[in-house]
Amino acid sequence: MGPCRLGRAPSRPVFAKAVFSGKEAETEVGMQIESIKGGVGRRSGVLSGQNVVPLANDLRLSIPVAGTMVRLDIRLMRERVTLADLVPLAYEVCDAITETALEAHPRRWNVPCCKGCSACCSRCLVPISPPEAFYLAQCIRREPPSRRNMTELALLGAARRILKSAPPEIVLRPMSGDPTAGAGALLAVSRWYEGLKVACPFLHFGCCSMYEQRPLACRQYYVFGSAEGCSGRPGVAEPVGFPVSMVDVLVRLTAELEGTAPEAIILPLAPAWVAIEPARGCRTWPARTAVAAMIRIITEMAEASTASTALAS
Repeated sequence: MGPCRLGRAPSRPVFAKAVFSGKEAETEVGMQIESIKGGVGRRSGVLSGQNVVPLANDLRLSIPVAGTMVRLDIRLMRERVTLADLVPLAYEVCDAITETALEAHPRRWNVPCCKGCSACCSRCLVPISPPEAFYLAQCIRREPPSRRNMTELALLGAARRILKSAPPEIVLRPMSGDPTAGAGALLAVSRWYEGLKVACPFLHFGCCSMYEQRPLACRQYYVFGSAEGCSGRPGVAEPVGFPVSMVDVLVRLTAELEGTAPEAIILPLAPAWVAIEPARGCRTWPARTAVAAMIRIITEMAEASTASTALAS
């Protein structure tokens, strides 16, 4: 879930308006959002303040989450999008899925993650997708100079510690298309990273300096048990499972759009990765094509999760 927020987050650019149904809300997130769960509407985040004309042909995402259908109507506001443009939409979908699943879980009262807890931020590996790497770079550039310098120095320091420790080769090469091999490699890399004891470079005095833009892996990291378990001290910290991993969605989406192998980046290494991949950050795709592909991937993952749960029971 992440620690408390630090300061005010810079605004996100708008490329789509998302309406989960019911009344529309306006806040400072970047799209108009509303959700409907079991027929009851609830307000969600939004970013507004820009005069944009919706394009034709809205898109809809409808997936089962914990016995409830989560629906999202998306109205495109731009003809073409970059990888970074897709991230705010992924954030909104991620938050809707995560919140819905947690609210319905019978063990929700055993989740210690709350404002002020930064146990996982002090040691855990945070993998991010290529779109997130480009998006976070944009967000950091928009920060006030003092905060930007602080963040860049923290990222540089963390990256130096990682690279001095000779990370496994698997960290720097594209992930295998085999889900089993990928999961095993990620587990091995996670254990190696925990041993480095590198705190998240966005963590300052126990607070997240990029809370509104925190990575998808952070947004979907909750545990059952205790914060002590997350910190590596005696205790139980069992990760909560969700029907869709949104970081995996963006990894797969990027591979499909670019025709490349799936890849993820360790958070502190993202600035260096972005610096050597500038052309990929500038490339654009038709907005409808990119968003439709994202919806298809999310739907496929949700259906696979539902089928797996049914077989297990």
